Amino acid sequence: MLSQIDDRVLEIVTILVVMMTIFVCICYAAIFRNPYVAFNPFKPPTATPYGMAEGPPPTFPPTWTPTATGIPTDTPTVTNTPTVTNTPTPTGTGTPTPTNTPTVTPTSPPT
Repeated sequence: MLSQIDDRVLEIVTILVVMMTIFVCICYAAIFRNPYVAFNPFKPPTATPYGMAEGPPPTFPPTWTPTATGIPTDTPTVTNTPTVTNTPTPTGTGTPTPTNTPTVTPTSPPT
């Protein structure tokens, strides 16, 4: 099928495909560099201006850095008093009672 097409037409089509590939790469690079570019269909949301934000920006509390304290002393701490636990006692276990073993009862043969 390609043998029926002139070589000049194939060269032009090849050049067009290469040019379109370069154009798409340039568009991707432009969107990567500036996501707010006019031809980007998926622009990121616009950030809220600083003056319109609600309140001041969050910061650490003023006592974030610990202050030096005195020399630690050996202060006794309150501990729970251990409770008395009963010792386990042996409990009786029921033992099975012996049962009669079934035996074969002799019978007379049928006559």
